[in-house]
Amino acid sequence: MTTVMTASAAGSSLADVVKVGIFVTDMAAGLGHVIALRGEFLPEPCPADTLLEVASLARPDWRIEVEVTALAR
Repeated sequence: MTTVMTASAAGSSLADVVKVGIFVTDMAAGLGHVIALRGEFLPEPCPADTLLEVASLARPDWRIEVEVTALAR
């Protein structure tokens, strides 16, 4: 979880996330995973998000990529 480590190093946590960008290579196959992961890692109230299906990600073996914007503490 690179995002968690980066946020912690900056003095923030997942509770400070205000915007999430989620990119999947197969919406039909990935939506259930996205919903489960979001519920596991992001506390209520959930931050704003954008979910997009893309042709490919940075690495060919990736199926989901997430970017977050968090408040600096």
